[in-house]
Amino acid sequence: MEARSRQFNPQAIGVGSRRGGDAWHRLLPWLYWTGIALVCALLTALLWPQFQTHMVYQQRKADRAAELAAQEAHGRALEDELIRLQHDPLYVERMARDILNVGRSGETIFRFQPYSAVPPPPPGHSR
Repeated sequence: MEARSRQFNPQAIGVGSRRGGDAWHRLLPWLYWTGIALVCALLTALLWPQFQTHMVYQQRKADRAAELAAQEAHGRALEDELIRLQHDPLYVERMARDILNVGRSGETIFRFQPYSAVPPPPPGHSR
């Protein structure tokens, strides 16, 4: 056994080519990090279209939720108006006067044009 261990000495490996071993040991971490970066770039390139599609679907979902909320609010407003039309005679009279231009007998109805908003003067302009 002892004779074999003299023939194979692990400490003697690379003694003659010490410079080549050092260069390889310096290059190896760079190769590892380059490989990791390439794998990350490949995964990003493969998964990016699915990510964009997911984001488009999320935006559509948010838009539809906002539209649904607006439609539900409009439906509640219509239900409230229906209840007021069925049970509030003053509201019915107001709607008849405003929308249908109906008045009581002997009343004179005056209609005025709505005021238009006057734009503010430009900056630096004095009155």
